[in-house]
Amino acid sequence: MIKLTHSSYAIGGKVMLCSSCLSDTLLGKFEKNIACVNPRDDASLKELFDGAMTIHLEGRCSVCNRSIVVGETAYIEENDLIELITKYVGALFTSKIVCCEQCETGEFFSMYRHSVLKSCDDKGEELAVLNDLSRLETSECIEDLISDYFSDDSWLDYYQQIAMNMYCPNCQNGSGIDYDEKIDYGTFDQYTEIYTQIDQNEFNHIFFGDALLPSDDYIDRICNRFTLEELSQIVNDYLDGKSMSPIIQQLEKYIASLFNLGLFVELSPNRVLYRTRKHEENIAGYSSDDLWEAPAGKALQGRYNKANVSVLYIANSIDAIKEEVPRGENEIYSIGKFLINTALNCFPINAVFTGAYADFISKKKSTDKREYILTNLVSPMCEKIGYDGIAYYSTQKKEYVNYAIFCKYTRGKELSCIDTFEEK
Repeated sequence: MIKLTHSSYAIGGKVMLCSSCLSDTLLGKFEKNIACVNPRDDASLKELFDGAMTIHLEGRCSVCNRSIVVGETAYIEENDLIELITKYVGALFTSKIVCCEQCETGEFFSMYRHSVLKSCDDKGEELAVLNDLSRLETSECIEDLISDYFSDDSWLDYYQQIAMNMYCPNCQNGSGIDYDEKIDYGTFDQYTEIYTQIDQNEFNHIFFGDALLPSDDYIDRICNRFTLEELSQIVNDYLDGKSMSPIIQQLEKYIASLFNLGLFVELSPNRVLYRTRKHEENIAGYSSDDLWEAPAGKALQGRYNKANVSVLYIANSIDAIKEEVPRGENEIYSIGKFLINTALNCFPINAVFTGAYADFISKKKSTDKREYILTNLVSPMCEKIGYDGIAYYSTQKKEYVNYAIFCKYTRGKELSCIDTFEEK
């Protein structure tokens, strides 16, 4: 893996990106997919954001022209940033490759598959395994490997740059990171066939009868433990006052098992995130003290908090928080920048509640607070178990990431509000 590190320096003379504008780049898309889809790679998220620079002189973002204050983190100009990201992403994908179509091992897999098919065809046999020929396609193309990490086609714009930093560790096919030191079989294209450890396990399972082993990327998703009916029963039990029913206790044990397995999304130190409140144009804006979580006993019910329970809702983009808090015609936003001082481990709820189960946690805002019952249950469970918060994509604008941080921190210690400003 490539570790992205830079020395801290002054902003003067540099083209810089603020953290909010960064959310619209490839790195922002990578954060969403790590936080909400592939949390097993959360270490890569931390290391990518280590590419930030601590600012020692005040300046402005070259994209949005918002102020960048002393102590804030910012990022180098986009072209250089993309180069750093694609190098890292290329290295991440390379680490998942066991062999490719050029390898002796890869060629063996392909030849063995074709020989089995031909032998069965010659004998007129219809083996059960041949009833679904797709199961015999145990390799995958680079396009599939990369697209698994991105929920849209945004990565295609950067494919050539990613591919230039990928190679087969077994035979050196591809350019590789250190191009001059690699055997030149040419750069990977999106249709190059490769085998990951998952693919190799699947091949051995189909053709040799080996046990199908879980991979390092395996996530025990909620659909593996609960039916949709059981989740509905959890909600009904809570509404009926059965807060300690056996199935609710089962849900807590399940989340605890994920915590013990180290399923985290880490908000690393020096990250800048955002929070807002709206107010009438003709009155004074909110101070930094007013932009923290709602006081205990006064908080309204939210997605990840019960009424009167405080949770700090922050996001990786100013656009995201504006979508979450729509303003009226004569209203204006007070926005706070929050700096992470101590690493915070968040529960990746979207990666666990997938498919049909996503409806239980991802419905848009509604006056029917019953829709928040399950997330209101999950949140205190996560806090009790040891998580510092919950990572989830914005239901208003899914390309952005929100974080619900449990209020067990000390202001100015684990988290600091380093700046406030107003805008429409």
